[in-house]
Amino acid sequence: MNILKRMFLTFLLFLLSVFIGCSGSGTLTSALIGDGIVAGTVVVKNSEDNSGVVISLEPAGSSSGILAAAERYTRQERAAEGFISSLSRKLASESDAALKATSTTDGNFTISKVPSGTYYVRAYKTNYVQNSTPNVDVKAEEVSTVNVELDAPGNLYGRILLEGESGYGGVICYLKNNGFVITDDAGDFVFNSLTEGTYELTIKEYGFQTVQKIVSIEKGKARNLGEIVLAKLSSQYDYGGIAGEVRSQNQAALGSVEVSIAELAQFKEYTNASGQFLIQNIPPGKYTVVLEYRYWKTSIANVYVQSKQHTRIDPVYFDITKPGLGIVRGQLTPVAPSMVSVQQANVEVTSKIVNGGDFSFSLPEGNYDLVVISAGYMTNSDAKGLIVTKGETTTIDIRLKPAPANLRGTVRDSQGNAIEGATVSTGTNYKAESGNTGAFVLSGIEPGTYTLTVAKRGYQQKAVANIALISGEDKDIGNVQLDKLPRNSVVATLSLEYIPGRMAVADSLLYVTDPAHDRIYFYDRVTLNEIGSLQTGRNPQHLVIDDNYIYVACKWSNSIGIYRRNNGTLYREIATGTYPVGLFLDESELLVANYGANTVSRVDLSSYQVTGSLDTGNGPVAVSKINGKLYILCQLSQNLE
Repeated sequence: MNILKRMFLTFLLFLLSVFIGCSGSGTLTSALIGDGIVAGTVVVKNSEDNSGVVISLEPAGSSSGILAAAERYTRQERAAEGFISSLSRKLASESDAALKATSTTDGNFTISKVPSGTYYVRAYKTNYVQNSTPNVDVKAEEVSTVNVELDAPGNLYGRILLEGESGYGGVICYLKNNGFVITDDAGDFVFNSLTEGTYELTIKEYGFQTVQKIVSIEKGKARNLGEIVLAKLSSQYDYGGIAGEVRSQNQAALGSVEVSIAELAQFKEYTNASGQFLIQNIPPGKYTVVLEYRYWKTSIANVYVQSKQHTRIDPVYFDITKPGLGIVRGQLTPVAPSMVSVQQANVEVTSKIVNGGDFSFSLPEGNYDLVVISAGYMTNSDAKGLIVTKGETTTIDIRLKPAPANLRGTVRDSQGNAIEGATVSTGTNYKAESGNTGAFVLSGIEPGTYTLTVAKRGYQQKAVANIALISGEDKDIGNVQLDKLPRNSVVATLSLEYIPGRMAVADSLLYVTDPAHDRIYFYDRVTLNEIGSLQTGRNPQHLVIDDNYIYVACKWSNSIGIYRRNNGTLYREIATGTYPVGLFLDESELLVANYGANTVSRVDLSSYQVTGSLDTGNGPVAVSKINGKLYILCQLSQNLE
């Protein structure tokens, strides 16, 4: 019976496949197969050529799968040439390998016939690196959009040595969320094409101590970690300890001497009033003990720790009559767990984990740079060129800045179509426009809570409130829908807290005079968000604008103020007559209606001189010029001349 059932089911599947293959309905076939489309745009920063970028889709979780598979091999097997690429090919399917495309000149790409599921989107172009690895969810018969940015890369390299071994190939080194590499026979490793930022590096090998480091990468630069030694561990062990004492040259006990283990940054103690110290709970292995006291520092290599024992080292003596080092001391604000790295020529000399905010280093004479890495904060490398002098203390306080966040989403209409050119802003500080796929990104936002305003002419303005961003977050708020407005409807309204005078429009801005407070306010033409303001002469009445300047008639100043549009500074001030209130810009000439003088003045904009005036009726308030004729509106005489 089971055999008959299987034969019957096989026959039904055969008929179904024939039906699908012969059907004229592509919809039915697509729905059964579950194919979708991924499309988007690639932007290569600081380049006008966005072509030639290879975009590929990688099923979510495949990278961790490769790492897990690599860990199942022995170090000797991993050391074989081409191990990672061979393993990747073995795990990849033929269908996945076909999920790729190459961008056009304008950066656009399309990948079709993508099975439903979640994918990493990876982009590659020689000498560039992908800023982020976004995910995209693909659904049958739908187009999923995703945008990618490429930038100049940084590199990370170093050498891994294994205690007691002669060959160092095959050790796994991996960066959290950024893949892994395998050391060569000499122990060398390199991570290419890294974006600027902070990374968590983990180096591990079975039978040896695992090492973790927080490292910072600068855009376009290489970071050398030097040699890193992995201490050998016993197959089964209990922890041990290191004990000793520190004295001066005359046998006096030295308290408050910092004692640390070079290979284990988390182990640190201070000598007591009797000069004694004890560091406990250390895994068995060979270590270097570092002792640091003000202007003196020394290290003791090859200190062996055995299980369930305290290894006692010989007394250490400091000749405190002869300073051998200088001190760099400082404080981190705000206080946050951080790693402070001391570097010369971008190579780390020493580093410390700082929890309480205060840090101190005893260093030989020379010039040094400090780099501070702290979770949730931007990498701080402002403290450069610190001069260390023997027997002296250099003080430097470092303020940490919260890591900026990114806010992204997609603007669509009520039918789900992408809206290009929509203005997206959080007020005056962060602003962007949606691209041809409707996608937008606001970058470098300080952590906080924001209201996002999305607007485009012809659509109802949308506000998305209470968007909370934390340090370093890349938040996607998904689709923002704009509803189309009926023709001639009000797009947006802004209540002004002053009595406005006149208004002018230039490019994307509105300019409005505030005569009572001697100011001009600037507003975004679409969202009506305030952009800034400009202090003018007394009682600004009218304004006109060209490509470079703002011309303002200031009634009580009896003058015309000319201000630079790019920075709002006063360029020139021209006296034209009593109470100027009206302006007209005519190519190279500015016409000014002087209400109190009953005249219209001509100002030559090449020499910025008044070249003449025309007597008018009583109280001219407006002037215009059409086809060589002047039209003047005189308020008090109620004439149009």
